[in-house]
Amino acid sequence: MHQGSLAPTLYRAVTLPESNNTLTLRKVKKGEPTFRKMKPKINLFKFVIDIFEYLSKRKNILEGVCISGGEPTLHKELKSFIREIKALGLKVKVDTNGYRPDVIKDLFENNLIDYIAMDIKAPKEKYPLVTGVKDILIENIVESIDFIMNNVENYEFRTTVVKELHSLNDIKEIKEWVKGCKLYRIQSYKDSENVIQPGFSSYSEDELKSLKDGLK
Repeated sequence: MHQGSLAPTLYRAVTLPESNNTLTLRKVKKGEPTFRKMKPKINLFKFVIDIFEYLSKRKNILEGVCISGGEPTLHKELKSFIREIKALGLKVKVDTNGYRPDVIKDLFENNLIDYIAMDIKAPKEKYPLVTGVKDILIENIVESIDFIMNNVENYEFRTTVVKELHSLNDIKEIKEWVKGCKLYRIQSYKDSENVIQPGFSSYSEDELKSLKDGLK
């Protein structure tokens, strides 16, 4: 799967409570389904049926499926979920924060992922600040980056830049961290009513261009 592929995105919630396994479906663009945890809720069983009915009908025109988040690797059913998608002859792209290198390795060792996009939230020393997790295990992030760079053919690293959290020096540090990778890109944060913590702002297009120019 490559950028520009005709692939729907399956959004998974960060947490999927065992006692209340419910998700919902919505459409963000005409003909483009997005599955996300939001109200009103539907039963998880129906959610999965909806996904595979949609994919089965369109498997001859779609190249693949992008599974995003939330964080897909948190879900114990991810592996079997991907197997069902692959059984339809579709490719699979996974978006991840890289915090579970064991899951990432297992998926690749079982040939279940065709493309992976890993978010690098910040330079190593700023991970607790940017993620809001004081005791974050940065070694997990390092392990995932090392595995992907040394073992995966199709991948990208990316950083969503937030005006209040990221400077040009931060981006330069991240780029140096992943020096030699196939693709590293930055994208601007977009505020919305669905964000977990409001109050942050985006770089303008001109400011984002200046950041990118500063990396050259």
